[in-house]
Amino acid sequence: MRALIAIAALAPRTTRAVVIGGSSGRVPGWRALSSLRGGAVVEGEKNKALYALGCNIGRQLGDLGCFDPEELDTVFIGLKDQLTGIEPSVNLPEYLPKAAELFQTRQKQQTEKSKAAGEAALSAAAKEEGAIVTKSGLVMRELVKGEGEAPKPTDTVRVHYTGTLPDGTVFDSSIKRGEPIEFPLDRVVKGWTEGLQLMRPGGKARLTIPAALGYGDDGQGMIPPKSALVFEVELLAVVEKKEPAAEDKTE
Repeated sequence: MRALIAIAALAPRTTRAVVIGGSSGRVPGWRALSSLRGGAVVEGEKNKALYALGCNIGRQLGDLGCFDPEELDTVFIGLKDQLTGIEPSVNLPEYLPKAAELFQTRQKQQTEKSKAAGEAALSAAAKEEGAIVTKSGLVMRELVKGEGEAPKPTDTVRVHYTGTLPDGTVFDSSIKRGEPIEFPLDRVVKGWTEGLQLMRPGGKARLTIPAALGYGDDGQGMIPPKSALVFEVELLAVVEKKEPAAEDKTE
């Protein structure tokens, strides 16, 4: 929503004719976007840098993921027109409220779909052999048994992980980046804080995390609102142990 409002504030400078829709629903003159959709091969250092910039912007505009690819093509036309100073092809004061209504409807639909998929994923994970379901609703299944002492919430751990949505979409992976990550266990989502305490160094587990222990009603980036999260986590080491503060011990 913020993106739609911000784009509308840009001042136009020139005009051109645009035809959107038609019987095919395609946008004449905009085939380049459609041809590059999904898994395009990007050649040349400059183009790769520009593509990376687009990916970064896409992460920041993750809320727009509630639209399908063809709808996003039309959104991109408006985005490019505004960034290049071309006069809008529609009456913005008239259509921005309609855009806001459409956006809210699609987000609601996406949230309902995401919630249902998350509930199904949690139910399926709980039925897997060896799965443990905690009081909070977290489902943990040990894949490789570790050894030693389990981390405390105040400890710093080193892990490798891959995070996916219930449909298998990867939204984050230290493995893809090629290096593990370290963090204090009390500085991450609740599902991680709880789940990692059930593991021991050298162990690997699959954590299926309810939305309430993840990013909740808001979501984040590629993660829709009310989405369950699935992580395969390898606890490489507890790199720093830190005793809880005195007030925490007495609680």
